Amino acid sequence: MPEGARQSKLGFGITGKDRPGLSRLASRIEDLGYDELWSNDYESDRGFGTLAVVAQATTHIDLGLGVIALSDYQASWIADEVERLALPQKRLILGIGSGRSLSVDLVRSGLVELRRRLPDCRLAVSSIMGPRFYALGGELADVVLTNWLLPDRIPWARELVAAAAREAHRPVPSFASYVRVALGNDAAQAVTDEVEYYLRISPRVTRAFEAQQLATRGPEAFGVTGVTGDDLIAGLVPYREVLDSCIVRALPPTEDVDVLLAVAEATAPRHWPGPAAVATTS
Repeated sequence: MPEGARQSKLGFGITGKDRPGLSRLASRIEDLGYDELWSNDYESDRGFGTLAVVAQATTHIDLGLGVIALSDYQASWIADEVERLALPQKRLILGIGSGRSLSVDLVRSGLVELRRRLPDCRLAVSSIMGPRFYALGGELADVVLTNWLLPDRIPWARELVAAAAREAHRPVPSFASYVRVALGNDAAQAVTDEVEYYLRISPRVTRAFEAQQLATRGPEAFGVTGVTGDDLIAGLVPYREVLDSCIVRALPPTEDVDVLLAVAEATAPRHWPGPAAVATTS
C-alpha cells in the first residue's frame, strides 16, 4: 500500500456454524490484530450462538452480527437473546435487516426498540436493498453494513448515508462492507460460484450486481482473489481506502478452521504498513 494511504478497520467474517475449533479460530483472529469478527445469521446457522462462543474465547475484539432479519424475529426477541447469552454489549455490533418484508418502517421501529433495550450496543443496518435503507442508516444507525459493492460504487452509497445524517443533525455512521476473499488456484472460481449463488436466491442482490455492470465486468470482479497473500493485500487496498470497516469474508474450499485461518493469516493487519486511518465522507 502506498505510504500514507487511508486504511479502514479490518474485520474477518465467518458463517454462523457450530464448527469444531471455533474458540481457537476466534482467539487466533484476535491475536492477529483484527479489529472485528463478524458472524452472519441464517435460519440453519445461528449467528448469536457463534458470537457467544467467540465472546468467551476473546477479550477485546469487536463482535459483529451481520445480519438478523426482522421479518423473522421481533426486536424484543433479539434483545432478549443478547441478554440471555450475556453478549458483551460494548463490543457488540448488532446488524439488522428487513428480510423478506423489504419494509423500511419495520427496520425503523426495530432500531428504535433495540436502541431502548440495548443502549450500549452499536446498531448496524443492512443496506444492500438500496437508497431507502442507506438513508435510514444515516438517520438512525451507528453502522451501515453493505455487501457486494465495488470500490467505485462505495462513495455513492456513502454520500446517501452522509446526506441523511446531516438532515437528521447527527454524526455520520461508519460504513462497513463484506468483501469476498479467496486464496489459491481456484480462487476466481470460488468468487464466481458465490456470485451465481446470490443471483439465484436474491433479486435484490441481482439488481445491485446489474447496477455495477456485472455483464461486462464478470462475476470474478466482485471479490478479491490470488494465489499469495500479497495478491490479496493488493486487491483489498481499494476497499480499505473507501471504507471505515473492511470485513474479509473468506471463501475457502471447506469450512475447516485451519483453511479459514490461512486466509486470516494472509490478510492479517501485520502485513499492512503504517497505522490504520479511517476513511471519511466530507
